[in-house]
Order: sequence, then C-alpha cells, then structure tokens
Amino acid sequence: TKAIAPSFSTRDKIIQRCGILSLQLAVVYYPLPDNPSVISKESTDFLKKKYDIKPDDFIVLYMGHLVKRKGGEDLIRAVAKINDPHVNLIIVNDGPERKNFENLVRELYVQERVIFTGKVSAPFPFYSLAHVFSMPVFFDIAEGDIEGLGVVYLEAQQYGIPVLGTYSGGVPETMDENKSGFLVPERDVRALAEKIILLKNDANLRKKMGEHGKRFVREKFNWRKSINGHLDIYKAF
Repeated sequence: TKAIAPSFSTRDKIIQRCGILSLQLAVVYYPLPDNPSVISKESTDFLKKKYDIKPDDFIVLYMGHLVKRKGGEDLIRAVAKINDPHVNLIIVNDGPERKNFENLVRELYVQERVIFTGKVSAPFPFYSLAHVFSMPVFFDIAEGDIEGLGVVYLEAQQYGIPVLGTYSGGVPETMDENKSGFLVPERDVRALAEKIILLKNDANLRKKMGEHGKRFVREKFNWRKSINGHLDIYKAF
C-alpha cells in the first residue's frame, strides 16, 4: 500500500509517528491553476472604499481561520510594534480567536490600523490590496496541531505578493526563501516586524520577490506536475 502526503514535512511527521517506511508515503504537492483568478479593478476599488484604504497605506494581509496556531496574535503585535500609521493589517476570515484578537487590538491601541473583515464570500480580491502576505503559523503543542503546507502562501505568490512565514510545518516548502519571501522563527514578533519594515521600505525588493514568486509557484505547484505525481504512484502498483 501507498499513501500521499501534501508536503515533506507532513510525510516526515507521519513516518515518525506511525513508524511506516518512507517508501510507503509519497509527496505530491497541491496543484494550482496556470493563472490565478482575475481580480477586476471594480472589486479592488470597492474594497479600498469600503475599508478606507489610502494610496500611501502599506497593507499586510492575513487570510486564514482565526485559530491560535495560525499566528494572528503575533502578526497583530508585530504591526503594533511598527511605529508607522500607514502600516495596516487586514485580517480576512473568522474563527474562535476573533474576539481575543479584537481585544488585543484595543489593548495595543491599533484599532485604526487593523481591519477584521469576518468571513467573506470572495476572498481573492483582497490579494489585490496586499503589499505583503503573512500567516506566521506555529506548532500548537497543546492541540498537537501544525500547518501541513499553507495554500494561501501559494495563492499570494501567484498574485505577485511577497510572503512572510515561519519555520514551521510545511510553510518553508511554499516559498523560495529570501527570493519570493522571508521565513522567521515561530512566535518571533520582532523578526516579523523587521521583515515588514524591510519590505515596506524597498519597493524594488517587493517587485523582485513578487515576480520570482510567480515563477516559483508556476514551476513547483502546477497541476501537470501534480497529476503526473499521482499517476506515477498508480502505475507503480
């Protein structure tokens, strides 16, 4: 028998926990379409007006379920640590930690710089607002929960957005480190803030990383490669 894992990180953890042979567990990455969904100018303009986003605002985007291990708290603290009223955070989606995150935003006095959208029916247009995407996940030991891969990192890179993640689970596999995005240690708020500032202050770096990210995702996570990976497994039987 043979099973498929979505990342080498997941594969290695399954092998370690279940004691199976590595030959029994293949890695086939999640496939993305050749091109991302088209985002209309009308959709972007609508969101800018709805959330009062100014031309000189720098947008950090978080898109994910609001649970502890996705790192929303750390990202809020990182943005609060940056003494720049133009650095704003948009948190897309909902979840059990939302109330705690909203309380933290008030405690840190950054209500004017953090936007909670709640659950949205069309998330892709939010990528058009972002200058950097971040979901600084960490291993939640209490829940035994860790990020298997992180598809949102792939989506962001498809739209040419630099990504900022952590050395956690399968996240390092979703980017070309220091070329399409940056990785920082888990729960390191200071490092998150430093990378956000670096990207804000260097538009050329953002553009270079964004273009590299598009190529990286297109080459590593394309649907043809995924289909061939599955077929190779089936043919082996």
